[in-house]
Amino acid sequence: MLSFWACARLGVHGTPIDGALPWIALILTAVAWLADSPAVQCAVPLLIACAVCFPDEQTRLLGYGAIAAVAFCGAILMTPDRAIGYAVAGTALIRWIARGHVQWLREAIVLAAVIVVVVVARRTSVGVALALCAALYTPGIPFRTLAIPIVFMIVAFFSRGGQARAPVLHGIALLIIGVTLTLFPYSGIVARTPRYLRYGKPATNRVNLYWVLKPGQSKDIDVPPDARALILSLSNGANLKRRAVVGHAGDRELHVGDVVDWGFARREEWWRSTNRLPRHAAGRVRGYGYDGWVDGAVRVAIPGDAKTIHVDVDPHLPPQTLLQVEAFER
Repeated sequence: MLSFWACARLGVHGTPIDGALPWIALILTAVAWLADSPAVQCAVPLLIACAVCFPDEQTRLLGYGAIAAVAFCGAILMTPDRAIGYAVAGTALIRWIARGHVQWLREAIVLAAVIVVVVVARRTSVGVALALCAALYTPGIPFRTLAIPIVFMIVAFFSRGGQARAPVLHGIALLIIGVTLTLFPYSGIVARTPRYLRYGKPATNRVNLYWVLKPGQSKDIDVPPDARALILSLSNGANLKRRAVVGHAGDRELHVGDVVDWGFARREEWWRSTNRLPRHAAGRVRGYGYDGWVDGAVRVAIPGDAKTIHVDVDPHLPPQTLLQVEAFER
């Protein structure tokens, strides 16, 4: 109760993760109780220090994740027989923090599957790692994706025969747990578009256009003197084949693999979408926790001496598919 109250009194609300800091503290307190360790409880004042000391959003959120990861791994090393409790607490951290709307029936099924994975793996650290992976990679929408944990149950069953390599498996399991929990503020992005965390670079210095072109339309656009890229995305294009031609930007032919649907990475759309994050992703983070996603904006390079750029949309695209010319990037 004191941990919850102390974090609530901070009043940090920069992101939904900051707003959920009292609940994060409560989860880490539960982990400390499972481990019967005052040392693990030190995670709570460290969370408060992180919230106070780091004004940069990304640094602060990754700080929360690193503190949670160390607390969990330390607790597992101290009392490994509490594996079910750690898996439940980790699932709460990955899936339920900063959620706007939770479908509790689906989440209850995921939680039951997480517990079964740990039991099948004989309550080991490997079981906790597999359980957290099952929680991370099971979107729950559509309903049939709730079968994904069965794969992790099978892996957990076969992992029981690796007793001779137990120290190696234990080390790998702790690494997986540590990485997964460090990135819990971005768990939705890790589950669906992990490439963004390495290659993604949001377009910030923009000259906004917000033009929409229908199939068969074209437009010549004046290029600002300091522009170096054009920011594009699709609307109603999440189910197109990757090699389908979208149109042209200057001399470059654009395919669906290059320009994707703006909202394809939402949890509700991901499983139905054929889009994947493009190499030159320019989208912004649009949410945090398991509801976190990045929009599908991409950057198309512009020649340095270009005064205008011609953009056209292939007339053979479905009528409802639109090319969104969002902005120039300086």
